[in-house]
Amino acid sequence: WPSPTPRLFTCSDIYKSYIFSAGLMTLYAIFTTHKVKAEFPENLYEDTARIPEIISKAASLLYKDDDAEKENKERFVAFFNDVLEPNPEKRKKAKDLLADPYILQCDNTDYEQYLKEVENNERVRKSSQRID
Repeated sequence: WPSPTPRLFTCSDIYKSYIFSAGLMTLYAIFTTHKVKAEFPENLYEDTARIPEIISKAASLLYKDDDAEKENKERFVAFFNDVLEPNPEKRKKAKDLLADPYILQCDNTDYEQYLKEVENNERVRKSSQRID
């Protein structure tokens, strides 16, 4: 990747710069994981006008276009629009992003999945003890 343009990183809060970079890395990982890495532009630091298009494409890779996932897809797009706001002075702070509905929903989903896995592992453990 070329060096970031200074206007994206001239900000009183250095963490906002890190947020932008982390957002780009996340989208890049989504494109790579879904084997469409070639569709990810290499010059997003310079061509920030394409960011909404790339966020939308990433959302389409992650979420189906049905009613069940519509809200999650919309939250994803809104969250990454905040993360990848080109103007660092307008970009949200990390503490605000951590309170975003998309992050809170993901955290809750991960916790629910964890509880299901613990419950399932406990059932497997108990049934294997009965066999012994």
